[in-house]
Amino acid sequence: MFDETKVGFGRYLGRFHAQLVPTTRALEEFCRRDVARAIAWTPARVLDSADDMLSQWRSNDNSGLPGTSATLPVILVAISREPSLSPDWQLQGGMPTDVTLPEDPKARVFRMRQAQLDVRAQIVIFASDDPTARSLGIQYQMWVADFANRRFDCPYQFSGIRFDYPCMIETPDILFQSVPSDQKNLVILVADVTLRATVPLLQSPGFAAANDGQGVPSDGFTPDDLPGFRTLRMITQNETGVPVHILLTEQPDGTVAETKSAVPFP
Repeated sequence: MFDETKVGFGRYLGRFHAQLVPTTRALEEFCRRDVARAIAWTPARVLDSADDMLSQWRSNDNSGLPGTSATLPVILVAISREPSLSPDWQLQGGMPTDVTLPEDPKARVFRMRQAQLDVRAQIVIFASDDPTARSLGIQYQMWVADFANRRFDCPYQFSGIRFDYPCMIETPDILFQSVPSDQKNLVILVADVTLRATVPLLQSPGFAAANDGQGVPSDGFTPDDLPGFRTLRMITQNETGVPVHILLTEQPDGTVAETKSAVPFP
């Protein structure tokens, strides 16, 4: 559920790295690096501890070459282990809703709930000089302030079908704060970012439950090709001369929900 948000945010930071303007020699070298050696994840347990973040980075073999590979500058990112529901900005989708994924060639009906989450992330810039650290901080603030960069997509997959769901940056007002360090020639800037993620929770019928027969059974059902919920479609009737299309969907309690439409259902 939460790895997808991390992947989406990682891609977002990769695009930031790709558009950086090198304003110092150290930043020129930073821009030439692969994004994985310029911007890296650190464990959630080191959140709020810049020294532990840097120690974790320095303990990694970041280049595969002899000697130290903890090149500065570097941007390290941690995501909190404790995401929280955020009812203040959008209602939670706690009731299952019948959906058909747009890319599903079988047009199966699944049930989906949506969780609206606040996910805390922390971005820490480490550099050997003030101009490089300030340039990275300012350029990141400019990046987030651009309306086009206020959101990004997170990749999800269900029943072998890939689809994207949005995640937003809570506010473009990113504030970097300087963190004191006992190490000479080390500048540390820290900023907190809240990600407002919409997480889909999709469900198919259980193995023993009635289904549409479109899954591929193995010992149960393969996760890459699940069956959908059974539906009755399509009944067409006329009301005052206007065609009305009715979709009947079986509910978990055995009742049937009726949906009317002026156009045929797919």
